[in-house]
Amino acid sequence: VIRYRRDHSEQALTLPMMGPYNAYNALAAREALQLLGFDDARTAALFKNIPAPEGRFEWLRLKDLNVIIDFAHTPDGLEKLLNAVKEINPRRARLITIFGCPGSRDASKRPMMGEAAIRLSDHVIITTDDIHYEEPESIIADITRGLKKSNFEVISDRREAIHKGLQLAQPGDFVIIAGRGHEKFQYIKDAKIPFVDKDVVREEAKILGFDRN
Repeated sequence: VIRYRRDHSEQALTLPMMGPYNAYNALAAREALQLLGFDDARTAALFKNIPAPEGRFEWLRLKDLNVIIDFAHTPDGLEKLLNAVKEINPRRARLITIFGCPGSRDASKRPMMGEAAIRLSDHVIITTDDIHYEEPESIIADITRGLKKSNFEVISDRREAIHKGLQLAQPGDFVIIAGRGHEKFQYIKDAKIPFVDKDVVREEAKILGFDRN
């Protein structure tokens, strides 16, 4: 529930999505609908029933732990994601973050994403994304360059990284898998390999004995 002030009174808007950035987007959209002539009741009904986008703060509740899958693939996006998870984590359960960066493009963001991840997480597993025509070791070296903390490990195989993150999690912990969100394939040189983070989570959770609630 988003609570805000408008016309000198407090109002509320129910939104089936988490994260302050979604709240800001919803409030901006609400004002646009008001300008288009939508009344409060109709606007409230629209937001209450809006479906959450696939792979955007998608929360999978496994037995005793939480997995959040998000498309965050920039330093700002990753930082906002991890801060949003902290806001819904009043018991201060551990945050285990799994992410990688694409190859053959914007290498300058890689160390910034590494810094944000280790600063805001309890443990980080650095892995691969779409490597395209770059070697994964080169991408990972950029991510880890200059990191001041040691709360991370490198597992280049993304499936193995997800398995390890789930394996490390204790009851109540959050496992955040960032960078791919809704994407259905990994691009490795000329290969287009089916890979959906959400499906891999479920497959590896089953191997580890987790049951979906």
